[in-house]
Amino acid sequence: MKIRLLLFLFVLANSVLFSCKQKNHWELADTNENLKLNNQIKSLSSQKEIPNDDIFEEELDTTLTKSSGVEYVVDQSSKIDLRCRTVILNDTLFINLGISNGFSSEGFVILFHNKSFIVKETGQTDVVIENAPEPKQKILYQKLILDKENYSLGDSIYGYVDFKIEKTFLNTKTNYSGKGYFRTKINEN
Repeated sequence: MKIRLLLFLFVLANSVLFSCKQKNHWELADTNENLKLNNQIKSLSSQKEIPNDDIFEEELDTTLTKSSGVEYVVDQSSKIDLRCRTVILNDTLFINLGISNGFSSEGFVILFHNKSFIVKETGQTDVVIENAPEPKQKILYQKLILDKENYSLGDSIYGYVDFKIEKTFLNTKTNYSGKGYFRTKINEN
């Protein structure tokens, strides 16, 4: 399980960092030390964490409480519930909000480095199209509020994100949007 997670994070980090270099759209994050006192964040404590349908993942700890209240929408369809997990790689936080079944996934990642951030859609499918170009993402807007400016391994992180991304793949445009609060602890990669 740990090896698969490490491999996934390595591939995700490389693809996200590469695509960020292609279209650099980093912005400064806002800070609000009282974010953890927000009623919507507090309400997550009374809800159970959503399980992944990942056939490769170990069984979900039933004592976990919900980590994301972000409303994530793909092309104005119904809301998709996400889980939040955060790791530090070098000096960059990877705040991953997503859900997976082991073959495909939906979600996005927020990269946070030196008080700046960028949001990237990270949905994957097991359908492979040979020689297909990389999808292109255009950030229409993005906003991030975190409870602190700097984090360390083991810290709790509380945040609010609001974004809209347009992704083009094989001449098809798909709109992704997310808005809401999240929380989690920063783990090792």
